[in-house]
Amino acid sequence: MIKGGYILQPRKIDESDIQECPPHVREIWLYLLRKANHKDTPNKKLQKGQLLTSYKKIINDLSWKVGYRTENYKKHHCETAMKVLTRLNMITTTKTTRGIIVTICNYEYYQNPKNYENHNGNDNKTTTKPQSTDTIDKNVKNEKNEKNIYTDFIKKFNEISGRKFGSEKKAERQFKARLKEGWTMQDFEIAIKNLYKSKHHRENNFKWATPELITRSDKLNMYANANEESSLNVAQKYKQKQGL
Repeated sequence: MIKGGYILQPRKIDESDIQECPPHVREIWLYLLRKANHKDTPNKKLQKGQLLTSYKKIINDLSWKVGYRTENYKKHHCETAMKVLTRLNMITTTKTTRGIIVTICNYEYYQNPKNYENHNGNDNKTTTKPQSTDTIDKNVKNEKNEKNIYTDFIKKFNEISGRKFGSEKKAERQFKARLKEGWTMQDFEIAIKNLYKSKHHRENNFKWATPELITRSDKLNMYANANEESSLNVAQKYKQKQGL
């Protein structure tokens, strides 16, 4: 008998939104699923499908070796993963003095072996459910919503910068990718403000301060999490923070 129990993963996860997420989001999701309680623990005040964790613990537990060197995720990887998983209704989180209580949504349903039994008695029979018109309409609606949000993003960018940028395919593509990672319009607004307060960009007459720049994953993370004081060189502080 294999010690430690098991978790269940439905094959249909290959068709879900999480498969389009970055690898660190998928790994952190599986980690949370493995660490979640498989039964209630009254003494710890945690229910079935819950766990108490922290970004530091996740980072330590998911570290890996490259030769003799230890590599690990950064805090922003954990923050992004939590945002994405929450947006996809896969988890909910509650901050406490002891850390973060994570609740796996629908844990009881997906971790119940009976829900995976083939009730027609034929284990080899597989069926493909055709995509409904409701699903198609929903996908079209989501695409339109993303387009509208991108338009709002450009308007906000121009409003803050005082410039007149139009729609750019690369910036739009990067913007949609960031939305799927869990970033919000509020995050973008903070990042744009910090971008245009940056000493580095002021000294260069904002030559590189564009929608294409701020929608890059590394730049969005840099400016969205930077101190908002305009006198600071945000890029330099980011390099110091990352030990570069």
